[in-house]
Amino acid sequence: VGFTEFSTPILTASSPEGARDFLVPSRIHPGTFYALPQAPQIYKQLIMVSGFDRYFQIAPCFRDEDPRADRLPGEFYQLDLEMSFVEQDDVLATMEPVMRGVFETFAAGKPVTREFPRIAYDVAMRKYGTDKPDLRNPIEMQAVSEHFRESGFKVFANILANDPKAEVWAIPARTGGSRAFCDRMNSWAQGEGQPGLGYIFWRKEGEKLEGAGPLAKNIGEERTEA
Repeated sequence: VGFTEFSTPILTASSPEGARDFLVPSRIHPGTFYALPQAPQIYKQLIMVSGFDRYFQIAPCFRDEDPRADRLPGEFYQLDLEMSFVEQDDVLATMEPVMRGVFETFAAGKPVTREFPRIAYDVAMRKYGTDKPDLRNPIEMQAVSEHFRESGFKVFANILANDPKAEVWAIPARTGGSRAFCDRMNSWAQGEGQPGLGYIFWRKEGEKLEGAGPLAKNIGEERTEA
């Protein structure tokens, strides 16, 4: 697809990014240091402006930072690439076959989705509460703010009245919950600085589902069913 591979220098001048540099003392110039690159940013930009419109390398990156669950401290390698004069869809169309190829080669025969779903940021935040949802989790949130405005559940009603940006989200449970579980979740929310969580238990009475719990009691049957 027209990419040219380059290898950029390891010993370079400091170009701070999001972490601390790893420094290498110079033998020839006492008291001065080289910096190991956090990313090949400066060099690849020079490559792009010199006329190469598509660049890539398997780039070593060095960052003096604390370990994280998804990254080793110090040194890691990344597929680094740049493209000139392209739009978002061009980048996605270029990278999807690369990602499929990686997993088809190294995932021990596990099937790979042929077309990656594309989810707009606001849709992801509204349905999943994050811009990087795990789509293996089938639970989707639903906006239910209108059912709590001026309702009898004052915790939510007051927040909605005082903050026009506030939202109430309904998160369905995959299996029947318990009062003890809901109490633990409520305590967790309060520990995070929130006023609390509300919940509704659905119970079948004959052929009809009825809501029970503090939310259902305070907002009434019509709002609960909605």
